Amino acid sequence: MQVFIKNMVCDRCKMVVKSELETLGLHPISVELGVIELSETKITDAQSSSLSRRLQELGFELLEDRKRQLVEAIKTTVIELVHRDNDESKLKHSEYI
Repeated sequence: MQVFIKNMVCDRCKMVVKSELETLGLHPISVELGVIELSETKITDAQSSSLSRRLQELGFELLEDRKRQLVEAIKTTVIELVHRDNDESKLKHSEYI
């Protein structure tokens, strides 16, 4: 199952979110900027509520709306584009996105 999280912008964010998931008894397979892959196929309402509350305390936000997930994915792509070495690729930014 995928979980989308707003405001993840660095490796430290990934470490903090992974730690919180594990504290709540969830099992992350991968933790990337803005998206988490869990081994669980579904999480309970109580787990979702606890996760949402804890993420807000840490400055993140659980995204459940599909449009907001898309916006966050685009923002994450732009952040990755800015942080990578532009000499490696001759792609235009619009092509990369």
